[in-house]
Amino acid sequence: MNTDVSIILNIHNEIKYIARTIASLEDSCDFAQRQGLTIEIVVVMDSSPDLLKAWIANYDFRRFNKCKIISVDNRSLGKSRNNGIDISSGEYITTADADDLVSFNFIWECYVLARKNGARSVVLAEYVYSFGSRSYFQKYMGSADIPCILSAGGHPYVSRIFCHRSLFDQIRYVDARGGIRAFEDYHLNCEAIANGYTFYCASNTVLFYRQRAASIMTSAAGKIIPPTSYFEPKVFTRICAEEYQKYKESSYLYVEQQSQRRQRITGSHVLEEIFYAANQIDPMIDVAPLKYVDMGANTQIPLSTGLSYYEACQIVGSNKFTDVVLLPFASTGGGEKYIFQILSAIKTISKDSKTLIIYGEKDKSWESFPISLEDSIVIDLHEICSRRNVGDLNQVTLRLIQATAESARIHVKSSSFAYNFLDWGISELSQNKLVLYYFSDTCYRSDKGRRFTHGVNFNFISDHIENFDLIVSDNSNILEKTGSCLGINEEKMKTIYACCEVNVMKTKARVDRKLTKKLLWASRLDAQKRPDRLRRIADEVRFLDADIKFYVYGTSVFGECGDEIFDGSQNIKYCGPFSRFHDLTSEEFDAFVYTSDFDGLPNVLLEAVSESLLVIAPGIDGVPELIDNSTGVLIDCSGNESSIIEGYVHAIQRIYTEEMSPVSLVENAMRRLRSQHSRSALISSVRSAFLLS
Repeated sequence: MNTDVSIILNIHNEIKYIARTIASLEDSCDFAQRQGLTIEIVVVMDSSPDLLKAWIANYDFRRFNKCKIISVDNRSLGKSRNNGIDISSGEYITTADADDLVSFNFIWECYVLARKNGARSVVLAEYVYSFGSRSYFQKYMGSADIPCILSAGGHPYVSRIFCHRSLFDQIRYVDARGGIRAFEDYHLNCEAIANGYTFYCASNTVLFYRQRAASIMTSAAGKIIPPTSYFEPKVFTRICAEEYQKYKESSYLYVEQQSQRRQRITGSHVLEEIFYAANQIDPMIDVAPLKYVDMGANTQIPLSTGLSYYEACQIVGSNKFTDVVLLPFASTGGGEKYIFQILSAIKTISKDSKTLIIYGEKDKSWESFPISLEDSIVIDLHEICSRRNVGDLNQVTLRLIQATAESARIHVKSSSFAYNFLDWGISELSQNKLVLYYFSDTCYRSDKGRRFTHGVNFNFISDHIENFDLIVSDNSNILEKTGSCLGINEEKMKTIYACCEVNVMKTKARVDRKLTKKLLWASRLDAQKRPDRLRRIADEVRFLDADIKFYVYGTSVFGECGDEIFDGSQNIKYCGPFSRFHDLTSEEFDAFVYTSDFDGLPNVLLEAVSESLLVIAPGIDGVPELIDNSTGVLIDCSGNESSIIEGYVHAIQRIYTEEMSPVSLVENAMRRLRSQHSRSALISSVRSAFLLS
């Protein structure tokens, strides 16, 4: 006997509900058999308890034309659905869960619609009535009303599908367990959309969906489907192009007023008959709540995720990437420059490398960092997502990485964007090589002058250390300290010194130059860099020598302070922002003064040394790896603020009282720069750290 329809019934531990579920399927089977169909039920028990297995073994399935029963130990709905499909014999397949019910006309109406529309159709119930711990009534519409782009933001369909078995020759259910993964049915439906299947809804059919407090749907809140070809940029832009143009200015599809839908539903004699039949099986299913429960539709998923992802896909095109960089925003900061040096070195070693640079926060910089990295694409996902819903940022970022950089290196600079994204989605990046750049911890001084560490970066590393393949820094100090605290394997922590070549032209310009009593300060006007400390230093220096002037370059990135901090100073001249240290007339200055409270090994110090400037810097964090008392002037910062100010003032005083030899200090600093910060040293370190051949 040929089998028209196979019901794949998946069971785990639904002993309390299974009798009602099977009774509902029997009613639907009876109705279809009266129309001439043959129905098979395939019962798949996945890690079911013995009591439930015994119940199934003793149940009389004679109302079905055929019955097959298997027991598996997958603990995976996706795998178990596949097991059932594999042993089924029906021309058409419909799935079923062990705690839900269907209308008595479900199998027949779905069969009629599926045969009418061909093998590349997927049929659903027109209505879902949720009962139990939560009640609602939802109308479903098919592909004619539901654009493909909507599935990026949520599942517009349901798990209970009816289709020709040939669909499963092309598409299989996935094992959607682990991390933030869930929804094997949603995943399969996305694959069907990507492969050109059309969805239909069988008129006046109902799925009665039982809501339980401990159900899979309840525990899966905030989770996502595994990677799917639906999110491949070339697929997504192809199937969603017309829809994007149609809906790009929209937030939602048109939604029918609940009052209109309620009037139509409660007035339907067919639906009352269906509800009555279901009520005879399970009294929890009642027509009365239809007068007041929420009445929605599968049009209520936001369009924002799909629209933003479409725009991102247009930018990346068909490119595949070996490296992805997660940055907060375009910036002239040393951290960004350092990471791009690393990527440039990777490109030198591996000619086929290609980089995707993702910005994930509102741009706070006064001037964008010029990206000169070969074979790179820059995408500002914050700007794209914030046009509609910035809450889509994490999902769009993850989908882009999964689709275009499946096994790429992910380079992470500390930021709210990167930390929020990884706190949520790091489990989905197990195929990638994660590289964290860690320069320093934020510090602050108490009223008594003690230097406290604000442990946000440290805590993030502590939480996710097992997920990172490399922790890279421009100084060894922070890695040694962190490694000691966390017991991290030294092989996971690599110091790669930034590259900075000596500026020969500027060096020659300084030969035999007389002292000018001009001092240079160039940095961000933000709390970390302590422009307030510079103001106090300048005030003290003025009492010793009113001719000594400080020339200040820079602006605030984080809006923490402005140039008004220097208002009223008689020996500070604010000269405005700068984009490159090389553009400053450094040969005019006697020394470079650096006042930061915490730092790695700042790029600006390398640049100052490269231009033969004497450096006066705080003895903090990674700074002593370049500047010590043989290569510059290192200020003792172990005391209170007053003693630190005094240290700077004394150092400046010594320059002009011939108590130090600036020339020998600068020469020593340049020798260290040449040996420790050359291009060849950088490439060698990158090759070793990243295991590049």
